[in-house]
Amino acid sequence: KTVITHLQDRTGLTIIIDEASLRDANSDYDDPVTFSVQKATVRTVMKKILGDRGLTYIIKEGALQVMTPKKASEHLVTRTYQIDDLIAPDPQTQMFFGPFVAQFQMAQNAQQLINLIQMTIDPSYWQPNGPGSITFYFPTRSLIIRASTEMHYQLGSPGMFGGR
Repeated sequence: KTVITHLQDRTGLTIIIDEASLRDANSDYDDPVTFSVQKATVRTVMKKILGDRGLTYIIKEGALQVMTPKKASEHLVTRTYQIDDLIAPDPQTQMFFGPFVAQFQMAQNAQQLINLIQMTIDPSYWQPNGPGSITFYFPTRSLIIRASTEMHYQLGSPGMFGGR
């Protein structure tokens, strides 16, 4: 409880604890916390402290909401990622074969990117009965991804989509 209050005071963030999640994780507000670090992001501190207790958080309605990973995975967010620079066809394709072949190549490149994401980032997450979904929207050259906030964090990390 003291750590949560300290983090709220230091960061100005609102932190809401789901009481049912505390019970599900066999944790208590008054459990001792032993964690020492010189410099770390709030995300790193929260992930470590909560992870040690079988908990995680999501950001919802401007607050950090603490809950079990299972509950967190049920909160899906839809975001759009512009990928036109990643799927652009070879300039010579359009010059030699015309716009229809270039569009086909672009769609094929988008599907390859979707396959790569689904095979490398938690493959079970994207299965037909899994919670996540990815759709390519051709008019805007973007991916529409419905996933947990943690998954979006991983997709938005440096290296994925150019760090966007």
